[in-house]
Amino acid sequence: MMTTLKELFVVLLIACTVFALARPIVSIYIAPDDASRRRRVWFVVTIAAFLCPNFFVFAIIVIPFLVAAGRKDSNPGALFLFLMNAVPLIPWRVPMVGISFLIDIDFPMLLSFCVMIPAALHLRKSTRQFQIPPSRALDILLLCYLGLTSFYFVLPEISRGVLMTPTFTDGLRRAVESFVEIYLPFYVLSRTASSLRQIQEMFAAFCLSCAIMAAIGAFEGVKHWLLYLSVRDHWGNTFGAYLFRGESLRAMASTTHALVLGYLLAVASGLWLCLKLKVASKLSRNAVSVLYWLGLLAAYSRGPWLGGAAIYFIYTGLRRGAVSGFFKAAIASASIAAVIAISPLGTKIAQVIPYFGGTVDEENITYRERLLSRSWEIIQDSPFLGDQHSLSRMEDLRQGEGIIDLMNGFVNILLDNGFIGLLLFLSFVLIGVFKTWVLSRETAQAASELGAMCASLAACILGLMIMMWVGGQIVPMTCILVALASACTRLAERQTRAVTIGPSSVTR
Repeated sequence: MMTTLKELFVVLLIACTVFALARPIVSIYIAPDDASRRRRVWFVVTIAAFLCPNFFVFAIIVIPFLVAAGRKDSNPGALFLFLMNAVPLIPWRVPMVGISFLIDIDFPMLLSFCVMIPAALHLRKSTRQFQIPPSRALDILLLCYLGLTSFYFVLPEISRGVLMTPTFTDGLRRAVESFVEIYLPFYVLSRTASSLRQIQEMFAAFCLSCAIMAAIGAFEGVKHWLLYLSVRDHWGNTFGAYLFRGESLRAMASTTHALVLGYLLAVASGLWLCLKLKVASKLSRNAVSVLYWLGLLAAYSRGPWLGGAAIYFIYTGLRRGAVSGFFKAAIASASIAAVIAISPLGTKIAQVIPYFGGTVDEENITYRERLLSRSWEIIQDSPFLGDQHSLSRMEDLRQGEGIIDLMNGFVNILLDNGFIGLLLFLSFVLIGVFKTWVLSRETAQAASELGAMCASLAACILGLMIMMWVGGQIVPMTCILVALASACTRLAERQTRAVTIGPSSVTR
Protein backbone atom coordinates (compact mmCIF):
# COMPACT_ATOMS: atom_id res chain seq x y z
CA MET A 1 0.00 0.00 0.00
CA MET A 2 2.84 2.39 0.81
CA THR A 3 4.30 1.87 -2.68
CA THR A 4 0.91 2.63 -4.22
CA LEU A 5 0.63 5.88 -2.27
CA LYS A 6 4.16 6.90 -3.28
CA GLU A 7 3.39 6.27 -6.95
CA LEU A 8 0.10 8.17 -6.67
CA PHE A 9 1.79 11.12 -4.96
CA VAL A 10 4.41 11.41 -7.72
CA VAL A 11 1.79 11.14 -10.48
CA LEU A 12 -0.37 13.83 -8.87
CA LEU A 13 2.63 16.07 -8.29
CA ILE A 14 3.71 15.81 -11.93
CA ALA A 15 0.15 16.35 -13.15
CA CYS A 16 -0.36 19.42 -10.94
CA THR A 17 2.88 20.89 -12.26
CA VAL A 18 1.85 20.31 -15.89
CA PHE A 19 -1.64 21.75 -15.29
CA ALA A 20 -0.18 24.85 -13.65
CA LEU A 21 2.41 25.50 -16.35
CA ALA A 22 -0.05 24.78 -19.17
CA ARG A 23 -2.81 27.04 -17.84
CA PRO A 24 -1.92 30.10 -20.02
CA ILE A 25 -1.94 27.91 -23.13
CA VAL A 26 -5.06 25.98 -22.16
CA SER A 27 -6.98 29.23 -21.62
CA ILE A 28 -6.51 30.06 -25.30
CA TYR A 29 -8.54 27.06 -26.43
CA ILE A 30 -10.65 25.81 -23.50
CA ALA A 31 -13.23 27.67 -21.42
CA PRO A 32 -12.21 27.97 -17.74
CA ASP A 33 -15.26 26.08 -16.44
CA ASP A 34 -14.70 23.14 -18.78
CA ALA A 35 -10.97 23.07 -18.08
CA SER A 36 -11.51 23.10 -14.31
CA ARG A 37 -14.17 20.38 -14.47
CA ARG A 38 -12.03 18.12 -16.65
CA ARG A 39 -9.06 18.50 -14.29
CA ARG A 40 -11.22 17.49 -11.34
CA VAL A 41 -12.54 14.43 -13.16
CA TRP A 42 -8.99 13.48 -14.21
CA PHE A 43 -7.90 13.60 -10.56
CA VAL A 44 -10.91 11.52 -9.47
CA VAL A 45 -10.25 8.89 -12.16
CA THR A 46 -6.53 8.72 -11.37
CA ILE A 47 -6.93 8.51 -7.60
CA ALA A 48 -9.65 5.88 -7.92
CA ALA A 49 -7.48 3.81 -10.27
CA PHE A 50 -4.66 3.70 -7.72
CA LEU A 51 -6.78 3.05 -4.64
CA CYS A 52 -9.48 0.69 -5.94
CA PRO A 53 -8.68 -3.04 -5.60
CA ASN A 54 -10.15 -3.95 -9.02
CA PHE A 55 -11.75 -2.48 -12.12
CA PHE A 56 -15.31 -3.21 -10.94
CA VAL A 57 -14.98 -1.04 -7.83
CA PHE A 58 -13.19 1.60 -9.92
CA ALA A 59 -16.08 1.69 -12.40
CA ILE A 60 -18.71 2.00 -9.67
CA ILE A 61 -16.89 5.03 -8.24
CA VAL A 62 -16.08 6.91 -11.47
CA ILE A 63 -19.29 6.33 -13.48
CA PRO A 64 -21.30 9.07 -11.69
CA PHE A 65 -18.47 11.58 -12.21
CA LEU A 66 -18.10 10.67 -15.90
CA VAL A 67 -21.84 10.90 -16.58
CA ALA A 68 -22.15 14.24 -14.76
CA ALA A 69 -19.09 15.67 -16.52
CA GLY A 70 -20.40 14.55 -19.92
CA ARG A 71 -23.75 16.27 -19.35
CA LYS A 72 -22.19 19.56 -18.21
CA ASP A 73 -19.34 19.71 -20.72
CA SER A 74 -19.84 22.01 -23.69
CA ASN A 75 -17.70 19.73 -25.85
CA PRO A 76 -18.02 16.04 -24.86
CA GLY A 77 -15.58 15.02 -27.60
CA ALA A 78 -12.84 17.08 -25.94
CA LEU A 79 -13.65 15.49 -22.58
CA PHE A 80 -13.34 12.03 -24.14
CA LEU A 81 -9.97 12.82 -25.77
CA PHE A 82 -8.67 14.30 -22.53
CA LEU A 83 -9.57 11.29 -20.37
CA MET A 84 -9.24 8.29 -22.70
CA ASN A 85 -5.61 7.58 -21.70
CA ALA A 86 -5.87 8.61 -18.05
CA VAL A 87 -5.49 5.01 -16.82
CA PRO A 88 -3.98 1.86 -18.37
CA LEU A 89 -6.15 0.05 -20.92
CA ILE A 90 -6.69 -3.20 -19.06
CA PRO A 91 -9.91 -5.11 -19.87
CA TRP A 92 -12.26 -6.49 -17.25
CA ARG A 93 -14.53 -9.41 -18.07
CA VAL A 94 -18.17 -8.60 -17.26
CA PRO A 95 -19.84 -11.73 -15.84
CA MET A 96 -23.21 -12.92 -17.17
CA VAL A 97 -25.60 -15.63 -16.03
CA GLY A 98 -26.02 -18.43 -18.57
CA ILE A 99 -22.88 -17.68 -20.61
CA SER A 100 -19.19 -17.49 -19.78
CA PHE A 101 -19.16 -13.66 -19.80
CA LEU A 102 -20.90 -10.69 -21.37
CA ILE A 103 -18.15 -8.45 -22.80
CA ASP A 104 -14.62 -7.29 -22.00
CA ILE A 105 -14.74 -3.68 -20.86
CA ASP A 106 -11.85 -1.27 -20.34
CA PHE A 107 -11.67 2.40 -19.44
CA PRO A 108 -12.04 3.87 -22.97
CA MET A 109 -15.17 1.74 -23.45
CA LEU A 110 -16.51 2.79 -20.06
CA LEU A 111 -15.82 6.40 -21.01
CA SER A 112 -17.65 5.89 -24.30
CA PHE A 113 -20.68 4.46 -22.49
CA CYS A 114 -20.81 7.38 -20.07
CA VAL A 115 -19.89 10.29 -22.36
CA MET A 116 -20.12 9.41 -26.05
CA ILE A 117 -23.43 7.53 -26.08
CA PRO A 118 -25.32 10.49 -24.52
CA ALA A 119 -23.49 12.85 -26.91
CA ALA A 120 -24.41 10.68 -29.91
CA LEU A 121 -28.07 10.57 -28.85
CA HIS A 122 -28.04 14.36 -28.50
CA LEU A 123 -26.58 14.69 -31.99
CA ARG A 124 -29.25 12.42 -33.43
CA LYS A 125 -31.95 14.65 -31.99
CA SER A 126 -30.32 17.86 -33.11
CA THR A 127 -31.13 19.25 -36.55
CA ARG A 128 -28.02 21.45 -36.73
CA GLN A 129 -25.81 18.50 -37.65
CA PHE A 130 -27.65 18.14 -40.97
CA GLN A 131 -26.87 21.65 -42.23
CA ILE A 132 -23.94 19.94 -43.95
CA PRO A 133 -24.56 16.17 -44.18
CA PRO A 134 -21.64 14.06 -42.94
CA SER A 135 -19.70 11.84 -45.30
CA ARG A 136 -21.63 8.59 -45.34
CA ALA A 137 -18.79 6.84 -47.15
CA LEU A 138 -16.55 7.02 -44.08
CA ASP A 139 -19.29 5.66 -41.82
CA ILE A 140 -20.06 2.79 -44.19
CA LEU A 141 -16.41 1.84 -44.67
CA LEU A 142 -15.68 1.92 -40.95
CA LEU A 143 -18.79 -0.09 -40.04
CA CYS A 144 -18.00 -2.66 -42.74
CA TYR A 145 -14.44 -2.98 -41.50
CA LEU A 146 -15.50 -3.33 -37.86
CA GLY A 147 -18.16 -5.86 -38.83
CA LEU A 148 -15.63 -7.92 -40.76
CA THR A 149 -13.08 -7.85 -37.94
CA SER A 150 -15.76 -8.90 -35.45
CA PHE A 151 -16.21 -12.29 -37.10
CA TYR A 152 -12.94 -12.85 -38.99
CA PHE A 153 -9.78 -12.52 -36.93
CA VAL A 154 -6.65 -14.45 -36.06
CA LEU A 155 -7.76 -16.83 -33.32
CA PRO A 156 -5.82 -16.16 -30.09
CA GLU A 157 -4.16 -18.89 -28.07
CA ILE A 158 -5.99 -20.04 -24.94
CA SER A 159 -2.88 -22.03 -24.05
CA ARG A 160 0.40 -22.67 -25.80
CA GLY A 161 -0.36 -24.09 -29.23
CA VAL A 162 -4.13 -24.29 -28.56
CA LEU A 163 -6.29 -21.78 -30.44
CA MET A 164 -9.60 -20.40 -29.25
CA THR A 165 -12.68 -22.00 -30.79
CA PRO A 166 -14.70 -19.21 -32.48
CA THR A 167 -18.43 -18.90 -31.83
CA PHE A 168 -21.16 -16.57 -33.05
CA THR A 169 -21.39 -15.18 -29.50
CA ASP A 170 -17.73 -14.17 -29.67
CA GLY A 171 -18.44 -12.32 -32.89
CA LEU A 172 -21.34 -10.45 -31.32
CA ARG A 173 -19.18 -9.49 -28.35
CA ARG A 174 -16.46 -8.12 -30.61
CA ALA A 175 -19.06 -6.25 -32.67
CA VAL A 176 -20.52 -4.55 -29.59
CA GLU A 177 -17.05 -3.70 -28.24
CA SER A 178 -15.92 -2.27 -31.59
CA PHE A 179 -19.10 -0.26 -32.04
CA VAL A 180 -18.92 1.31 -28.57
CA GLU A 181 -15.16 1.86 -28.36
CA ILE A 182 -14.36 2.81 -31.97
CA TYR A 183 -17.43 3.78 -33.99
CA LEU A 184 -19.28 5.88 -31.40
CA PRO A 185 -16.27 8.18 -30.75
CA PHE A 186 -15.81 8.45 -34.53
CA TYR A 187 -19.50 9.34 -34.95
CA VAL A 188 -19.44 12.08 -32.32
CA LEU A 189 -16.04 13.56 -33.20
CA SER A 190 -16.71 13.63 -36.95
CA ARG A 191 -19.93 15.59 -36.44
CA THR A 192 -18.53 18.14 -34.01
CA ALA A 193 -18.02 20.95 -36.49
CA SER A 194 -20.07 23.83 -35.16
CA SER A 195 -17.02 26.10 -34.90
CA LEU A 196 -13.28 26.20 -35.43
CA ARG A 197 -12.71 26.73 -31.71
CA GLN A 198 -14.59 23.53 -30.86
CA ILE A 199 -12.26 21.43 -33.01
CA GLN A 200 -9.20 23.26 -31.71
CA GLU A 201 -10.43 22.51 -28.20
CA MET A 202 -10.40 18.78 -28.98
CA PHE A 203 -6.83 19.10 -30.27
CA ALA A 204 -5.83 20.97 -27.11
CA ALA A 205 -7.52 18.47 -24.78
CA PHE A 206 -5.67 15.56 -26.36
CA CYS A 207 -2.36 17.45 -26.33
CA LEU A 208 -2.79 18.35 -22.64
CA SER A 209 -3.38 14.73 -21.67
CA CYS A 210 -0.30 13.71 -23.66
CA ALA A 211 1.77 16.43 -21.98
CA ILE A 212 1.01 14.79 -18.63
CA MET A 213 1.98 11.38 -20.01
CA ALA A 214 5.17 12.82 -21.53
CA ALA A 215 6.22 14.31 -18.19
CA ILE A 216 5.45 11.05 -16.37
CA GLY A 217 7.27 9.06 -19.06
CA ALA A 218 10.35 11.28 -18.79
CA PHE A 219 10.35 10.78 -15.01
CA GLU A 220 10.04 7.00 -15.42
CA GLY A 221 12.93 6.95 -17.87
CA VAL A 222 15.21 8.91 -15.57
CA LYS A 223 14.27 7.11 -12.34
CA HIS A 224 13.74 3.62 -13.83
CA TRP A 225 10.43 3.51 -11.96
CA LEU A 226 7.07 2.72 -13.59
CA LEU A 227 4.52 4.82 -11.73
CA TYR A 228 1.39 2.91 -12.82
CA LEU A 229 2.66 -0.54 -11.83
CA SER A 230 0.32 -0.69 -8.82
CA VAL A 231 -2.70 -0.05 -11.04
CA ARG A 232 -1.67 -2.87 -13.34
CA ASP A 233 -1.12 -5.10 -10.33
CA HIS A 234 -4.55 -4.30 -8.84
CA TRP A 235 -6.28 -4.93 -12.15
CA GLY A 236 -4.42 -8.17 -12.83
CA ASN A 237 -2.08 -7.29 -15.69
CA THR A 238 1.63 -6.89 -14.91
CA PHE A 239 2.91 -9.12 -17.73
CA GLY A 240 5.86 -7.43 -19.45
CA ALA A 241 5.49 -4.32 -17.30
CA TYR A 242 9.20 -3.57 -17.07
CA LEU A 243 10.55 -3.50 -20.62
CA PHE A 244 14.20 -2.68 -21.21
CA ARG A 245 16.14 -1.79 -24.31
CA GLY A 246 19.71 -2.46 -23.41
CA GLU A 247 20.06 -1.09 -19.88
CA SER A 248 17.39 1.59 -20.33
CA LEU A 249 13.85 1.24 -19.05
CA ARG A 250 11.15 1.91 -21.65
CA ALA A 251 8.64 4.32 -20.13
CA MET A 252 4.91 3.61 -20.39
CA ALA A 253 3.19 6.23 -18.18
CA SER A 254 -0.56 5.42 -18.11
CA THR A 255 -0.46 3.32 -21.30
CA THR A 256 -0.02 -0.44 -21.60
CA HIS A 257 3.17 -0.46 -23.67
CA ALA A 258 6.07 1.82 -24.55
CA LEU A 259 5.03 1.70 -28.22
CA VAL A 260 1.58 3.04 -27.30
CA LEU A 261 3.09 5.90 -25.32
CA GLY A 262 5.39 6.60 -28.26
CA TYR A 263 2.74 6.86 -30.94
CA LEU A 264 0.42 8.95 -28.74
CA LEU A 265 3.21 11.46 -28.11
CA ALA A 266 4.17 11.47 -31.79
CA VAL A 267 0.58 12.38 -32.70
CA ALA A 268 0.43 15.01 -29.94
CA SER A 269 3.63 16.59 -31.24
CA GLY A 270 1.99 16.80 -34.67
CA LEU A 271 -1.23 18.38 -33.43
CA TRP A 272 0.81 20.83 -31.37
CA LEU A 273 2.40 22.13 -34.58
CA CYS A 274 -0.85 23.90 -35.46
CA LEU A 275 -1.94 24.79 -31.93
CA LYS A 276 1.29 26.61 -31.11
CA LEU A 277 0.63 29.18 -33.85
CA LYS A 278 -1.67 31.03 -31.43
CA VAL A 279 0.78 30.88 -28.51
CA ALA A 280 2.64 34.17 -28.19
CA SER A 281 5.50 32.93 -26.00
CA LYS A 282 8.29 31.33 -28.00
CA LEU A 283 9.57 29.71 -24.80
CA SER A 284 6.21 28.00 -24.24
CA ARG A 285 6.02 26.81 -27.84
CA ASN A 286 9.44 25.23 -27.70
CA ALA A 287 9.03 23.88 -24.16
CA VAL A 288 5.94 21.85 -25.10
CA SER A 289 7.67 20.41 -28.17
CA VAL A 290 10.71 19.46 -26.07
CA LEU A 291 8.44 17.83 -23.47
CA TYR A 292 6.79 15.60 -26.07
CA TRP A 293 10.15 14.53 -27.47
CA LEU A 294 11.55 13.84 -24.01
CA GLY A 295 8.62 11.50 -23.49
CA LEU A 296 9.23 9.96 -26.91
CA LEU A 297 12.87 9.34 -26.10
CA ALA A 298 11.91 7.84 -22.73
CA ALA A 299 9.58 5.38 -24.48
CA TYR A 300 12.63 4.16 -26.41
CA SER A 301 10.54 3.04 -29.40
CA ARG A 302 12.08 3.34 -32.84
CA GLY A 303 8.80 3.35 -34.76
CA PRO A 304 7.36 6.41 -32.99
CA TRP A 305 10.68 8.22 -33.40
CA LEU A 306 10.42 7.69 -37.15
CA GLY A 307 6.73 8.56 -37.15
CA GLY A 308 7.25 11.75 -35.15
CA ALA A 309 9.99 12.95 -37.50
CA ALA A 310 7.84 12.10 -40.54
CA ILE A 311 4.88 14.04 -39.10
CA TYR A 312 7.04 17.13 -38.62
CA PHE A 313 8.41 17.12 -42.17
CA ILE A 314 5.06 16.29 -43.81
CA TYR A 315 3.41 19.15 -41.93
CA THR A 316 6.21 21.49 -43.00
CA GLY A 317 5.74 20.42 -46.62
CA LEU A 318 2.01 21.17 -46.53
CA ARG A 319 2.29 24.68 -45.17
CA ARG A 320 2.92 27.93 -46.98
CA GLY A 321 6.48 28.29 -48.26
CA ALA A 322 7.18 24.57 -48.23
CA VAL A 323 10.66 24.87 -49.76
CA SER A 324 11.93 27.41 -47.25
CA GLY A 325 10.08 25.53 -44.51
CA PHE A 326 11.84 22.30 -45.43
CA PHE A 327 15.18 24.07 -45.42
CA LYS A 328 14.55 25.58 -41.99
CA ALA A 329 13.24 22.26 -40.66
CA ALA A 330 16.29 20.43 -41.96
CA ILE A 331 18.65 22.97 -40.38
CA ALA A 332 16.81 22.84 -37.05
CA SER A 333 16.68 19.03 -37.06
CA ALA A 334 20.36 18.76 -37.95
CA SER A 335 21.27 21.17 -35.15
CA ILE A 336 19.23 19.25 -32.59
CA ALA A 337 20.64 15.94 -33.83
CA ALA A 338 24.19 17.30 -33.53
CA VAL A 339 23.60 18.41 -29.94
CA ILE A 340 22.08 15.02 -29.06
CA ALA A 341 24.90 13.16 -30.84
CA ILE A 342 27.62 14.68 -28.64
CA SER A 343 25.64 14.01 -25.46
CA PRO A 344 25.36 10.69 -23.57
CA LEU A 345 21.82 10.41 -24.94
CA GLY A 346 23.18 10.31 -28.48
CA THR A 347 25.16 7.14 -27.74
CA LYS A 348 22.05 5.44 -26.31
CA ILE A 349 19.99 6.37 -29.37
CA ALA A 350 22.67 5.24 -31.83
CA GLN A 351 22.88 1.85 -30.12
CA VAL A 352 19.25 1.02 -30.98
CA ILE A 353 19.32 2.04 -34.67
CA PRO A 354 20.63 -1.06 -36.45
CA TYR A 355 20.96 0.52 -39.87
CA PHE A 356 23.45 2.98 -38.39
CA GLY A 357 25.53 0.38 -36.63
CA GLY A 358 23.39 -0.11 -33.52
CA THR A 359 23.39 -3.57 -31.97
CA VAL A 360 20.91 -3.26 -29.05
CA ASP A 361 17.82 -5.42 -29.76
CA GLU A 362 19.08 -6.01 -33.29
CA GLU A 363 17.42 -9.41 -33.13
CA ASN A 364 14.02 -7.65 -33.19
CA ILE A 365 14.71 -6.47 -36.72
CA THR A 366 15.69 -9.98 -37.79
CA TYR A 367 12.57 -11.38 -36.12
CA ARG A 368 10.31 -8.92 -37.94
CA GLU A 369 11.89 -9.80 -41.27
CA ARG A 370 11.25 -13.51 -40.63
CA LEU A 371 7.72 -12.75 -39.46
CA LEU A 372 7.00 -10.70 -42.60
CA SER A 373 8.29 -13.47 -44.86
CA ARG A 374 6.26 -16.20 -43.13
CA SER A 375 3.13 -14.02 -42.98
CA TRP A 376 3.32 -13.35 -46.70
CA GLU A 377 3.37 -17.08 -47.38
CA ILE A 378 0.20 -17.50 -45.30
CA ILE A 379 -1.47 -14.47 -46.89
CA GLN A 380 -0.86 -15.86 -50.37
CA ASP A 381 -2.73 -19.03 -49.39
CA SER A 382 -5.73 -17.06 -48.04
CA PRO A 383 -5.64 -13.66 -49.77
CA PHE A 384 -9.26 -12.53 -49.48
CA LEU A 385 -10.38 -13.05 -45.86
CA GLY A 386 -7.12 -14.05 -44.19
CA ASP A 387 -6.33 -17.16 -42.19
CA GLN A 388 -7.83 -17.40 -38.70
CA HIS A 389 -5.50 -20.29 -37.84
CA SER A 390 -2.30 -18.52 -38.93
CA LEU A 391 -0.71 -18.73 -35.45
CA SER A 392 -0.63 -22.52 -35.72
CA ARG A 393 1.60 -22.13 -38.79
CA MET A 394 4.08 -19.85 -37.01
CA GLU A 395 5.23 -22.11 -34.18
CA ASP A 396 8.90 -21.67 -35.10
CA LEU A 397 8.49 -17.89 -34.58
CA ARG A 398 7.57 -18.22 -30.91
CA GLN A 399 9.76 -15.93 -28.80
CA GLY A 400 11.38 -16.50 -25.42
CA GLU A 401 8.33 -14.97 -23.67
CA GLY A 402 6.26 -17.80 -25.18
CA ILE A 403 4.36 -15.60 -27.63
CA ILE A 404 4.25 -15.06 -31.40
CA ASP A 405 4.54 -11.29 -31.67
CA LEU A 406 2.68 -9.96 -34.74
CA MET A 407 4.24 -6.49 -34.89
CA ASN A 408 3.38 -5.15 -38.36
CA GLY A 409 -0.09 -3.57 -38.32
CA PHE A 410 -0.77 -4.10 -42.02
CA VAL A 411 0.32 -7.74 -41.79
CA ASN A 412 -2.08 -8.10 -38.86
CA ILE A 413 -4.95 -6.84 -40.99
CA LEU A 414 -4.03 -9.13 -43.88
CA LEU A 415 -3.82 -12.16 -41.61
CA ASP A 416 -7.07 -11.22 -39.89
CA ASN A 417 -9.18 -10.13 -42.84
CA GLY A 418 -7.13 -10.50 -46.04
CA PHE A 419 -7.08 -7.93 -48.80
CA ILE A 420 -10.79 -7.25 -48.34
CA GLY A 421 -10.14 -5.97 -44.81
CA LEU A 422 -7.06 -4.03 -45.91
CA LEU A 423 -9.03 -2.41 -48.75
CA LEU A 424 -11.80 -1.31 -46.37
CA PHE A 425 -9.34 0.09 -43.84
CA LEU A 426 -7.11 1.90 -46.34
CA SER A 427 -10.12 3.31 -48.20
CA PHE A 428 -11.43 4.73 -44.94
CA VAL A 429 -8.06 6.25 -44.07
CA LEU A 430 -7.18 7.56 -47.53
CA ILE A 431 -10.53 9.27 -48.06
CA GLY A 432 -10.06 11.11 -44.77
CA VAL A 433 -6.46 12.08 -45.40
CA PHE A 434 -7.10 13.08 -49.04
CA LYS A 435 -9.80 15.58 -48.09
CA THR A 436 -7.63 17.21 -45.44
CA TRP A 437 -4.62 17.16 -47.77
CA VAL A 438 -6.60 19.00 -50.48
CA LEU A 439 -8.03 21.46 -47.97
CA SER A 440 -4.59 22.15 -46.48
CA ARG A 441 -3.18 22.86 -49.96
CA GLU A 442 -6.10 25.12 -50.88
CA THR A 443 -5.67 27.21 -47.73
CA ALA A 444 -1.87 27.09 -47.48
CA GLN A 445 -1.35 30.48 -49.09
CA ALA A 446 -3.88 32.09 -46.77
CA ALA A 447 -2.08 30.68 -43.73
CA SER A 448 -5.47 30.06 -42.11
CA GLU A 449 -5.93 28.26 -38.81
CA LEU A 450 -8.15 25.66 -40.48
CA GLY A 451 -5.49 25.03 -43.11
CA ALA A 452 -2.87 24.48 -40.41
CA MET A 453 -5.18 22.06 -38.61
CA CYS A 454 -5.80 20.10 -41.81
CA ALA A 455 -2.08 19.94 -42.57
CA SER A 456 -1.43 18.72 -39.02
CA LEU A 457 -4.11 16.02 -39.29
CA ALA A 458 -2.91 14.84 -42.70
CA ALA A 459 0.66 14.61 -41.36
CA CYS A 460 -0.46 12.73 -38.22
CA ILE A 461 -2.53 10.21 -40.19
CA LEU A 462 0.32 9.52 -42.62
CA GLY A 463 2.73 9.31 -39.68
CA LEU A 464 0.46 6.74 -38.03
CA MET A 465 0.52 4.66 -41.21
CA ILE A 466 4.33 4.63 -40.99
CA MET A 467 4.14 3.63 -37.33
CA MET A 468 1.62 0.87 -38.15
CA TRP A 469 4.15 -0.67 -40.51
CA VAL A 470 6.76 -0.97 -37.78
CA GLY A 471 4.75 -1.04 -34.55
CA GLY A 472 1.41 -2.87 -34.69
CA GLN A 473 -2.23 -1.91 -35.17
CA ILE A 474 -3.26 1.63 -34.20
CA VAL A 475 -6.84 1.47 -35.42
CA PRO A 476 -8.61 3.42 -32.60
CA MET A 477 -6.24 6.41 -32.82
CA THR A 478 -6.43 6.35 -36.63
CA CYS A 479 -10.23 6.47 -36.46
CA ILE A 480 -10.07 9.44 -34.09
CA LEU A 481 -7.80 11.38 -36.44
CA VAL A 482 -9.98 10.56 -39.47
CA ALA A 483 -13.01 11.71 -37.46
CA LEU A 484 -11.31 15.04 -36.72
CA ALA A 485 -10.35 15.31 -40.38
CA SER A 486 -13.98 14.79 -41.34
CA ALA A 487 -15.02 17.47 -38.84
CA CYS A 488 -12.55 19.95 -40.36
CA THR A 489 -13.81 19.16 -43.86
CA ARG A 490 -17.42 19.74 -42.85
CA LEU A 491 -16.47 22.99 -41.15
CA ALA A 492 -14.77 24.18 -44.36
CA GLU A 493 -17.92 23.28 -46.30
CA ARG A 494 -20.02 25.26 -43.83
CA GLN A 495 -17.74 28.27 -44.19
CA THR A 496 -17.94 28.04 -47.99
CA ARG A 497 -21.71 27.78 -47.80
CA ALA A 498 -21.85 30.82 -45.52
CA VAL A 499 -19.89 32.86 -48.06
CA THR A 500 -22.06 31.62 -50.94
CA ILE A 501 -25.54 32.06 -49.49
CA GLY A 502 -24.88 34.59 -46.74
CA PRO A 503 -23.71 34.43 -43.14
CA SER A 504 -27.24 34.59 -41.75
CA SER A 505 -27.95 31.02 -42.85
CA VAL A 506 -25.10 29.42 -40.91
CA THR A 507 -24.35 29.96 -37.25
CA ARG A 508 -20.63 30.37 -36.61
